[in-house]
Amino acid sequence: MAIRKQRMTSSYSVILDTDTFILIKDNDDPDFASVTNAADYTVESLAQLYDLSNRRIVYQDTMGRFDELRHADGKFTGFRALTANQQEFYEQLLSGKGD
Repeated sequence: MAIRKQRMTSSYSVILDTDTFILIKDNDDPDFASVTNAADYTVESLAQLYDLSNRRIVYQDTMGRFDELRHADGKFTGFRALTANQQEFYEQLLSGKGD
């Protein structure tokens, strides 16, 4: 009997999408894997909704840190840590939402 591996899925919200990046936030839902742990799924699901060819995917994890999900052709290729200045930029961007 073959054992089928269940695919991990994440729960996230799209906070902002621009011409150059998509900003998402991990919903920290206990019924789903984190964006970090289900990065493959996250990128593939975003690729079904958005043209990712010239966009970065930046996400805020459950600890509040911002990082990038690297991708090519709608597939996850790795993580990229954002600098302190980039962290500050995205924090300010989020705090300005709703003004």
